[in-house]
Amino acid sequence: MTTANRQDQPEPTSLVWGCGHTAAIYLATDAVKAAEQIAAYTQIDCLPCAKAKKVQTRGITWADVNRSR
Repeated sequence: MTTANRQDQPEPTSLVWGCGHTAAIYLATDAVKAAEQIAAYTQIDCLPCAKAKKVQTRGITWADVNRSR
Protein backbone atom coordinates (compact mmCIF):
# COMPACT_ATOMS: atom_id res chain seq x y z
CA MET A 1 0.00 0.00 0.00
CA THR A 2 1.42 3.37 -0.94
CA THR A 3 1.11 6.46 1.20
CA ALA A 4 -1.09 8.08 -1.46
CA ASN A 5 -3.75 5.38 -0.93
CA ARG A 6 -3.37 5.32 2.83
CA GLN A 7 -6.44 6.47 4.74
CA ASP A 8 -4.77 6.61 8.15
CA GLN A 9 -2.84 9.41 9.77
CA PRO A 10 0.88 9.42 8.89
CA GLU A 11 1.87 9.54 12.58
CA PRO A 12 0.47 7.37 15.37
CA THR A 13 -1.79 8.88 18.01
CA SER A 14 -1.17 8.06 21.65
CA LEU A 15 -4.22 6.85 23.58
CA VAL A 16 -4.22 6.62 27.37
CA TRP A 17 -6.53 4.12 29.06
CA GLY A 18 -8.06 4.81 32.48
CA CYS A 19 -5.49 2.45 34.01
CA GLY A 20 -2.67 4.73 32.84
CA HIS A 21 -1.26 2.51 30.10
CA THR A 22 -0.72 4.07 26.68
CA ALA A 23 -0.91 2.73 23.15
CA ALA A 24 0.10 4.23 19.82
CA ILE A 25 -2.48 3.67 17.08
CA TYR A 26 -3.01 5.01 13.59
CA LEU A 27 -6.39 6.72 13.40
CA ALA A 28 -8.33 7.40 10.22
CA THR A 29 -8.02 10.87 8.74
CA ASP A 30 -11.82 11.20 8.68
CA ALA A 31 -12.98 12.66 12.01
CA VAL A 32 -16.07 10.45 12.28
CA LYS A 33 -14.11 7.26 11.58
CA ALA A 34 -11.40 8.33 14.03
CA ALA A 35 -14.02 8.89 16.74
CA GLU A 36 -15.48 5.43 16.05
CA GLN A 37 -12.00 3.91 16.33
CA ILE A 38 -11.36 5.65 19.65
CA ALA A 39 -14.75 4.49 20.96
CA ALA A 40 -13.94 0.91 19.92
CA TYR A 41 -10.52 0.99 21.59
CA THR A 42 -11.94 2.31 24.86
CA GLN A 43 -14.37 -0.64 25.06
CA ILE A 44 -11.54 -3.19 25.40
CA ASP A 45 -8.91 -3.70 28.08
CA CYS A 46 -5.45 -2.45 27.27
CA LEU A 47 -2.97 -5.19 26.35
CA PRO A 48 -0.84 -5.01 29.54
CA CYS A 49 -3.94 -5.24 31.75
CA ALA A 50 -5.42 -8.09 29.68
CA LYS A 51 -2.11 -9.96 29.90
CA ALA A 52 -1.92 -9.37 33.67
CA LYS A 53 -5.42 -10.79 34.14
CA LYS A 54 -4.44 -13.91 32.21
CA VAL A 55 -1.18 -14.39 34.14
CA GLN A 56 -2.88 -14.02 37.53
CA THR A 57 -5.08 -17.06 36.92
CA ARG A 58 -2.47 -19.26 35.23
CA GLY A 59 -1.47 -22.29 37.29
CA ILE A 60 -4.39 -22.09 39.74
CA THR A 61 -6.08 -25.45 40.12
CA TRP A 62 -9.55 -26.37 41.34
CA ALA A 63 -8.01 -27.68 44.55
CA ASP A 64 -6.32 -24.33 45.21
CA VAL A 65 -9.63 -22.51 44.94
CA ASN A 66 -11.57 -24.96 47.15
CA ARG A 67 -9.07 -25.60 49.96
CA SER A 68 -11.42 -24.25 52.61
CA ARG A 69 -13.99 -26.97 51.93
